[in-house]
Amino acid sequence: ENAVDLKTCRDVVVSQNNAHTYRTTNFQSSGSDGTVFVVHYDPINIWFLHNDIYDGHNGLRNNGSVQTYFIGNVVHDIYHDPADTAYNPGNTWMSGQGIISCATDTLYAVNNTFYNVDAGIGYPGGGTHRMIISNNIIANLNHPSHHVSILLGSVSYYSVLEKNLFYQP
Repeated sequence: ENAVDLKTCRDVVVSQNNAHTYRTTNFQSSGSDGTVFVVHYDPINIWFLHNDIYDGHNGLRNNGSVQTYFIGNVVHDIYHDPADTAYNPGNTWMSGQGIISCATDTLYAVNNTFYNVDAGIGYPGGGTHRMIISNNIIANLNHPSHHVSILLGSVSYYSVLEKNLFYQP
């Protein structure tokens, strides 16, 4: 289903892994959207450090946590499920993103490289949550989508976007 799927835990470090080749599955008792790393059910203090993440439908999907750190990772060759006929690159809820997050207290995305992804970093959720997006390289998007998209002003207000390089040839 996923390389890592973290739920209701605390103080976890996921470091220096080569995680790849995850696809959408629809089993009767379980399933996956093809995301490589998943965080949900409000774990606390989660660290993803220096991982190579590729060939999946999302790099990291964070559906709710308290303090998640995504630092020094390389995320590449991430694309939406080709069987998804409803795919819309302009929709921040869609798959194919290096990071997609919602209902997350604070997510730090720092010193990462994203390339050959459908979209870079997306936060489609609302509330008073925030993202710290600093010193990342996001390049070579596969679709006319977004390098960074924070859908609602309430999250944008509390977030920081600084010292990033966005490139599209």
